[in-house]
Amino acid sequence: MKAGSTDATTIMQEMREIDAYNSAFVDSLLSNVGWLVDLSQTADSAIFLVIQHARPHIQRKYLPMIRERAEKGLLEKEYLALLEDRVLMMSHQKQLYGSQLFTRTKEDGSRVLYVWPVEDPENIDTRRAEMGMTTMEEYLENFENAVYDKELTIEEAQ
Repeated sequence: MKAGSTDATTIMQEMREIDAYNSAFVDSLLSNVGWLVDLSQTADSAIFLVIQHARPHIQRKYLPMIRERAEKGLLEKEYLALLEDRVLMMSHQKQLYGSQLFTRTKEDGSRVLYVWPVEDPENIDTRRAEMGMTTMEEYLENFENAVYDKELTIEEAQ
């Protein structure tokens, strides 16, 4: 592949390889040493992002550790919300904070983002606020063509 190529398949393969390497490194670090207390916010964020983009078994493995760190104020509560939603979505359950979206391709070939189904959608902004997140309306402004259907079921999303 030439430098600067944007072949989507090649880019996705490179991303998977980098994610796998980073995931193995972070898993080894956390399993052998634990999550160090005196890390910078950048380092904490990097560890979280590796876990957030790891395979589901790694996400589930470290969710309790991230929950504990967030409850102690050592990690952003929003990180906990993002990972909890990701784990719920990957387990085909309703999410709590509405942070996870999925893509559908319409008949005309255009793509639309949908919010994965949410538990108790009437109280989502209250839960989001407790985690230091913006309202759902503000969150959706970050995406083009994002749809939040409060009635969407898991079966329809799959």
